[in-house]
Amino acid sequence: MEPYADSVIKEISAAQDFTPSTIYIGGGTPSFLPANLLERIFNSLQKKYSIAPEMEITLEMNPAGGSAEYLKELRRLGINRLSIGVQSFSSEKLKKIGRDADPSDAYTSFDNARSAGFENISADIIYGAPGEGMGEVLSDIEKVVELNPEHISAYQLTYTEGTPIYEAKRRGEISPIDEEGEADIYGEVSRLLISKGYRHYEISNYSKAGMESLHNTGYWMGDDYRGFGSSAHSFIGGERFENIAKPETYIETVSRGGNPSKKIIEDDKERFANYLLMRLRLIGDEITFREIDTSFGGSFREKFKIPLHLLENQGLILVSQTGFQLTEKGLFLLNFILLEFIKVL
Repeated sequence: MEPYADSVIKEISAAQDFTPSTIYIGGGTPSFLPANLLERIFNSLQKKYSIAPEMEITLEMNPAGGSAEYLKELRRLGINRLSIGVQSFSSEKLKKIGRDADPSDAYTSFDNARSAGFENISADIIYGAPGEGMGEVLSDIEKVVELNPEHISAYQLTYTEGTPIYEAKRRGEISPIDEEGEADIYGEVSRLLISKGYRHYEISNYSKAGMESLHNTGYWMGDDYRGFGSSAHSFIGGERFENIAKPETYIETVSRGGNPSKKIIEDDKERFANYLLMRLRLIGDEITFREIDTSFGGSFREKFKIPLHLLENQGLILVSQTGFQLTEKGLFLLNFILLEFIKVL
């Protein structure tokens, strides 16, 4: 861990000037890092950039890592927001989706976080595990609401190539929930969380009033961001960059003074698809035709009049004189909607 932290610090020191508005310490599991190493990384950020005390500073955390002492140290460092990967309150489901955790850890970490002074906590929940019924999903939602987090992220289980659950699906040992079942669950999860006072502001995200994730909203709005560490991504001036994925290779490259980052080459179709993928996620936030025309040139409304008309007739988007946005039905079908636009390119 120490050589890795050294490399992150060295990468930060060598970076070009940038003015951050938020900081996010993300996955794998950054809460495995001892507090003294996180402090060294924070000191390097403070030295390089202007870090205001009120800035949103988030750390992703495994529930098992939320000891009282550790959380007090995080709060002392200036971290003021936690994203806790609860995932489920069912031991059976956690094992099924490959999570080595105990449901009681979520309660302990929340109690310790509140005692340490955290007033902005997000909880992650995963739904759609093989064989999972509506009742089990809503039970998880009810229990996470009881913890009273300021923010909840409810994600559909994805089968990522190379993971044990993906291999089990490939071998036919488990069967994913069908699309219709997923859509029903998505709708019920949304309705329950809204009834509990959470605003549905992004496809998978819900928050109490004024407690939306500022950092993630920046991604969705297309703001510039700079990433440090293995597998980190950056988006600067309309260009995307990615760091070396393997930690050992990342450490070796940075230690000898090399650049761990490379530019991701995107064609116009990929740039446009990524733009829509991010911007359409925000609920109640219309994408204006002027914004698209300014970013990509031409007349969007004229060029894409066929998919706009088709998707509006299918009840998937709302179109106005100034722009368009997803409907509630369209939220679950974002990939299909993107394909209809991309066909025109």
